[in-house]
Amino acid sequence: MSLPTNTINARAKIFSQILDEKVVASLTSGILSANSSRVQFVGGDEVKIPVIKTNGLGNYNRTSGYASSSLEFGYQTKKFRFDRSFKFGIDAMDEDETAGILNTSNALAVFAKQEEAPEVDSARYSSLYADIARLNGRITQYTPNKDTILTKLYDDFGHIQDIVGEKEQLYCFMSGKAYRVLTQSSELNRTMETQEITGQNGVTLKVNSLDGVAIIPVPSRRMKTEYAFKTTNGFASKLFAGEMNWLIVGADAAIAIEKHNNTKIIQAANSELYDADQLMGRLVHDCWLFDEQVNTCAVSLLEANAVNLTGAVDADGVVGFKATQLPTLTTTGATNVTITIGSGTEGVKWYFLEGTTTAPSAVKVGSALPAGATEVTQNASITVGNGKYGLLYGVKAGLVVIFDSIQAKSSAG
Repeated sequence: MSLPTNTINARAKIFSQILDEKVVASLTSGILSANSSRVQFVGGDEVKIPVIKTNGLGNYNRTSGYASSSLEFGYQTKKFRFDRSFKFGIDAMDEDETAGILNTSNALAVFAKQEEAPEVDSARYSSLYADIARLNGRITQYTPNKDTILTKLYDDFGHIQDIVGEKEQLYCFMSGKAYRVLTQSSELNRTMETQEITGQNGVTLKVNSLDGVAIIPVPSRRMKTEYAFKTTNGFASKLFAGEMNWLIVGADAAIAIEKHNNTKIIQAANSELYDADQLMGRLVHDCWLFDEQVNTCAVSLLEANAVNLTGAVDADGVVGFKATQLPTLTTTGATNVTITIGSGTEGVKWYFLEGTTTAPSAVKVGSALPAGATEVTQNASITVGNGKYGLLYGVKAGLVVIFDSIQAKSSAG
């Protein structure tokens, strides 16, 4: 005999609470949800984020009175990009045959810790990086070293505080790799203090802080600049992604929202297809930067070379591009470089620059496009100086993610 509907719903609610608790405990980005009350839901897959702008003071005139000022109010409309879900079942015999170890609660706990929390964190941090890059925010490159890391970190703190003042609460999300170096720093002649920060969900985290800036360690896998969120089987970093040492965000600069988070269960006794409890969940969420707050943010990228065209190839076109989507570089003579555009690399634009006769040095991922480079949107046969290299840059949000080159030479050469 099947259980009453209200009993099933009660179990589903309990399972949903279990999943929420496990995800919150494993998340490092939970504090970003603190600003969710500022948005206006407009239905469908959109939200509106309020924006207020004013201008400066003017002189008071004893005849005409106060100087005219402007006050602008409007909304930025954002679309939810992440509509994710899961489904798995616990066979009627599984719990008995595993001495109770394989049950719904344990399965949810593992799923939350190993799958959902890492993906949500990764989506949020990479989204904020993309917004900072789009808005030409502060992005620097650095290889963490215990002798210099504190200086580099305070450079970013100081850059932000020089603009907005020292009373602005800052959160520094730091990769596990960089955090280990920081804790070994020979510059760290002061003790990191313990600070409590509370998100809108009421969860209070105890974190270390430096001069009031919360330092939140994040597993390095979650600190890539770009991910592929797969149709099935989770997510993975893009082949051409960079890795963040740290991401500094002002307390009022970003917003993480869960529009829909629901878990439900179909009990085995009520299923016509399976003798198993079926557990399903759906999460609609996103994270955005308030454009006007970009000056309260900074990113430090780990120094790493951008991949070449071959390194960007993924046969499935998921974590990279299919070979047919990418451009190719060829040469037909000592003064010729030919670019053949592929079927398309969404989000990545291509730029050409004539080099010298010396093989070019590697280009760091996330570096700025060199001056003089020109965009290539169609097949091109380009004349270069005798024996010079043709340099091709794949650029996203104004920053280099792919770099390749070829030296002009005759077939006999």
